[in-house]
Amino acid sequence: MAGTKWSALSAMLGANVTGGEIVCIGDTPTATYTVSTISAQASDNSINDSAAGLPVIPVGKTVRVSGFTDVQAELNADHTVVSSSASKLVVATSITADEAAGQSVTVEQIDASYKMTLDELASFVGAGGGADLDTANTWTKAQRGEVTTLTDGATITPDFSDSNNFTVTLGGNRTLANPSAGIVAGQSGFIEVKQDATGSRTLALGSYYKTAGGAGITLSTAANAIDTLEYRVRSATEIDIAINKGWA
Repeated sequence: MAGTKWSALSAMLGANVTGGEIVCIGDTPTATYTVSTISAQASDNSINDSAAGLPVIPVGKTVRVSGFTDVQAELNADHTVVSSSASKLVVATSITADEAAGQSVTVEQIDASYKMTLDELASFVGAGGGADLDTANTWTKAQRGEVTTLTDGATITPDFSDSNNFTVTLGGNRTLANPSAGIVAGQSGFIEVKQDATGSRTLALGSYYKTAGGAGITLSTAANAIDTLEYRVRSATEIDIAINKGWA
């Protein structure tokens, strides 16, 4: 399972994860090279390329080799790098027999250096202060959500799955439609509504938007005026909304 990413592993294992599975912590491969000019030499435990195209890999890193006939079963494996150049890669593995060039051999840096169980990984991440979605977290730096610009038109439709906060400049009398997606109880945010240079634009509300006492909203009328609609989602069909007017 070498090289499997977490997203692929999760999709493959699904609910079958027990916590005892072994995971290997390492770098994403930074260099991969496949040619038929690579040979191996037992006298100095080296992998050689007559085309001088080998990736230069730092000493101590891990290199993965595959594609040799490998009669002795030691070449097609992971090796620790002793020295590296474009034409010669010396490894710590004891190579017991030469291998001639002519096979399609792949050399890649992987540096997979540590193995642990999924339970150990979870404990390690938790001890390191990683943020969990289902526990209380204390943020020591500022956090912020993006402000998404809505497309102005006769009907303006936000997508609550895309953002919490929105802005739009009205070019005429408009309707704020019910969100197209992502209406989930607990979401909150704002919709900044700007008048254009003409002003006096109105904004009707879709049926999901609820105001105090059912009074609706009335926008500021001055040219370039800015109002903010603060909202919170109460249910899949109810969005409580209030207006703060005339920001200057």
